[in-house]
Amino acid sequence: MATINDCYTSARDCTATLDNFAKVTFDDISRTYSYLTPISGKRLFTKEPYQEFTDH
Repeated sequence: MATINDCYTSARDCTATLDNFAKVTFDDISRTYSYLTPISGKRLFTKEPYQEFTDH
């Protein structure tokens, strides 16, 4: 069974792992939402029913 004495960590340069993790997570989620699939593209860029059948 591993205990706290068995743990070993190493850090170089900057150790702000929480900040880096939060930034990377936010960037990944932002990029996921900017990617359009063929299905989501049709759904996002269609007109609403009231707009589709007006003369304006």
